[in-house]
Amino acid sequence: MNQTVPLIDTHQIIRKHIKYNRKKMLETFISSVVAFVVLRISTYFIYEYSIFISLCISMVSLVFFVGMFAVFHEHANNIFFKRNIINLILGHFIGTFFYTPFIMWRDRHNKYLIH
Repeated sequence: MNQTVPLIDTHQIIRKHIKYNRKKMLETFISSVVAFVVLRISTYFIYEYSIFISLCISMVSLVFFVGMFAVFHEHANNIFFKRNIINLILGHFIGTFFYTPFIMWRDRHNKYLIH
């Protein structure tokens, strides 16, 4: 017997239980993505003066890199912002830091969520 499993739209289920808090979403974005970018730029300029300090700042930026992946994941689930186009644009932007095509990762991740 070959039975097919009906596809479940996980985004619609998740969105029913989410209360969007624009301030919280913006804080999360700034505390991970913006902080990472600022730290990486600062390591570039500080490297000329002190390699050790530049290395220390790079190590601290890794903490924000992990947080940035969490934001990337939320954009892939289309739950970070109400408008999907904003999730798509920011997902592409953040995906460049991970050398990961956003659409490909989002589609594979959503297939994983369905099964």
